[in-house]
Amino acid sequence: MPLNLLALENLFDINEQIKIRASKDPRVEYTGSEDYPIKIRELKKLIELTPKNRSVVEIAAYYLKNIILLQAFPTIEQHLQQRKDSWKRTVTASIIRL
Repeated sequence: MPLNLLALENLFDINEQIKIRASKDPRVEYTGSEDYPIKIRELKKLIELTPKNRSVVEIAAYYLKNIILLQAFPTIEQHLQQRKDSWKRTVTASIIRL
């Protein structure tokens, strides 16, 4: 039986369903979406490189492992922006104390 592999739209739908569920159920946590936008280019590459001749379990493990890794680390641009914002807050606080 052929497998239907995930498409980018599927990942967006799953993400949206988790976000909706989190707004209704305090046990479901959904944070960081404002700070860390979805990495579309990386998700497309992840889907493109999906191992196609593997079992359902191996493919599911591939998706889970790689999506978790994508979430865990901000891009360098996001990291630099956070440092810049932090520096601005520090300078502003120093000026206010003067």
